[in-house]
Amino acid sequence: MEFSRLEEFFIGLQKSWKQATKSMKEAQKNMKRQFDKKRRNSQGLKVRDNMWLENKNIYSNQLSKKLNQKRYGYFKISKDIGLGAFQLDLLEGWMIHNVFNEDLLTRYREPHYKRQHMEPAPPPTIINEEEEYKVEEVQKYRKCGKGMQYLVHWKDYGNEYDQWITESGLL
Repeated sequence: MEFSRLEEFFIGLQKSWKQATKSMKEAQKNMKRQFDKKRRNSQGLKVRDNMWLENKNIYSNQLSKKLNQKRYGYFKISKDIGLGAFQLDLLEGWMIHNVFNEDLLTRYREPHYKRQHMEPAPPPTIINEEEEYKVEEVQKYRKCGKGMQYLVHWKDYGNEYDQWITESGLL
């Protein structure tokens, strides 16, 4: 007699367990669907797209943030990291991490008017099989280890090409 009641109890327990497991899997599916709604690539960005990089969280040499550029670039997307993160091909002199959230990227569009078009930077002069650039001004300096580094603004180039150069690199 007691075994039949015990059997009924276990059968009921198994049914409850199956129902709980089924409900939990359904809840997980719903939570994943809701989470993925917000975590998709909303701009439809792909590798090799040209993007502007917003200046948010990027330290600049400009004295006032108001006078600074609103966007930098344009840069190519080199890799899709996933969940809205993209790796960009940054300029050589930039000393920042090259992975950015899609919220900091804006799709590059060709300018509509002539005055909006920025000319590309001129190629460097080549002397003795080495690239040479002309220094327009040294904007800042800082001590780095035992030597000094200078923030150099190159002639005929924009602020995005400014670089920290050691003393030996200026010669």
